Order: sequence, then structure tokens, then C-alpha cells
Amino acid sequence: MTKAETIAAICEINKGAKPERLETFSVEELAVYLDHLLKIELEGNFCGEAERKDEVKTQNE
Repeated sequence: MTKAETIAAICEINKGAKPERLETFSVEELAVYLDHLLKIELEGNFCGEAERKDEVKTQNE
């Protein structure tokens, strides 16, 4: 992946990511971060999803 493709992929997952900030990192660093985001996304723990599940559980009790 190119740096631009990696940044685009990161921004697709992490809507709060700023491309101009990501530009300051190397391709290797971005690839590690993207891998981390993908693992979190697969586990279902991205964007506070675990916290939302807790809130729903609390509201239903």
C-alpha cells in the first residue's frame, strides 16, 4: 500500500483521524497503526462499542 492508501484506510476506520496529522508518520508506522485498528475492529471494540454495550446492559437492568 502507498502512504496515501494507508492514510485513506485509516481514515475509513477511524473517522476522527486527521490526514494532515497522519502524513507526519512513516509508511511503516502507519501500517502498524492500520493493523492495530483492523484488529480492534475485528474484535468489535472500536469507537466505544464496548462502552455502548455496557450502557445498554445497565439500562436494561
